[in-house]
Amino acid sequence: MPKKTQEGAPKEMDRREFLTLVSASTLGGSILSAIDALGATPASASTSTHGMKYRRLGRTEMMVSEIAMGCSPQGQKTPEVEYFQKLTRVIQMAIDRGVNLIDTAPTYFSEKMVGAAIKGRRDKVYIATKAESLDRNELIRGVEQSLRDLGTDYIDLLHEHAHYETAEEVFTKSGFLEACEKLKRDGKLRFSGISGHNVNIHIEAIKTGYFDTFMIPYNYLIRQPAEVLFPLAKKLDVGALVIKPMTGNFKPWEQMSGDPRLDDLKLAFNQTNYARASIKWALSNQYIASLVIGMEFERDVIEDTALAGERITEDDERLLAVYASAVGADYCTMCNKCLPCPEGVAIPDMLRFMTYHDNYGHRERARRLYAQLPVLNNAARCTDCGDCEPRCPVKIPIVRKLRAAHATLA
Repeated sequence: MPKKTQEGAPKEMDRREFLTLVSASTLGGSILSAIDALGATPASASTSTHGMKYRRLGRTEMMVSEIAMGCSPQGQKTPEVEYFQKLTRVIQMAIDRGVNLIDTAPTYFSEKMVGAAIKGRRDKVYIATKAESLDRNELIRGVEQSLRDLGTDYIDLLHEHAHYETAEEVFTKSGFLEACEKLKRDGKLRFSGISGHNVNIHIEAIKTGYFDTFMIPYNYLIRQPAEVLFPLAKKLDVGALVIKPMTGNFKPWEQMSGDPRLDDLKLAFNQTNYARASIKWALSNQYIASLVIGMEFERDVIEDTALAGERITEDDERLLAVYASAVGADYCTMCNKCLPCPEGVAIPDMLRFMTYHDNYGHRERARRLYAQLPVLNNAARCTDCGDCEPRCPVKIPIVRKLRAAHATLA
């Protein structure tokens, strides 16, 4: 096991020890040498005949569409058969409009739909799915099931799915690394990456040299990845994928009424298209290869894919600034400055689960994720001490939200 400094952070030797776990035949010299690169080629763009733009996904050399199809759970109130047919149709429409990256996961319950949609079209798309365990054998079994559900014999990109709870675990829990080695040797996996919400964990992960890509929230309200993570990824030639470019569909005016400011804002956003402004703002960052966007309806595909290559305007910026001023104090940016909690409450997770419940409408998923948390970390442990609230840069009423989370999700 890697040694620690007195502060508990991995030393440089830990990085070298970590890399010895990876066989030279798996990584190859080009990936290892990327660690010392002084500057890698940025996400360059190309255009297809149908208008979609493509950018280079780091050292994978995959040219991915600026708009990617995200298949997280949607439409959960729709009957299963109808939902299967609808999402399959939407994915096929996205492919027709130039989308060539599809992101799914076993816990999204959409892999079979993706498999049906890409039948006969496998050569037109890159498939990204996720590892739902850090245990080597469990992970391999999970990928084998994903391959069956997707109807393919290989996966282009496998992301570790937010199971590292601290930056050090990237170095000390090697199950993901070992499983990916075997899957690559067997020809079942091309590239591996990391997906999650913690910037510091992502930074440590890409420093190892093992992760080819990463996937993290980035939007007008969540800007932390642009400070260190994106520039570092460019230097190491690691591909950057963004989730939640539209702030995770955080539209409080759909849950709240009676506040004239929110009523006015709702009208303004309906008129000027909040989604357009958010997508164009995120794509203006050239470190990013692709935005992974959940598109539930055919109109979503038409509207979102049309924004590839579009430039952000002053009107877009003004609209987003109004949005931020109105809702910023109610939106968790997952900066983790509220931590550590004296009682061990996983505060950012609590707020994120409530976003799934209130804004996504993924109520069962939110309850399931809450139930999976250790009892020592759930919102019931909150003693109302309020120690977290002064540290929150956007002044979220955390204590009140924790009470609501436990009452709603427990």
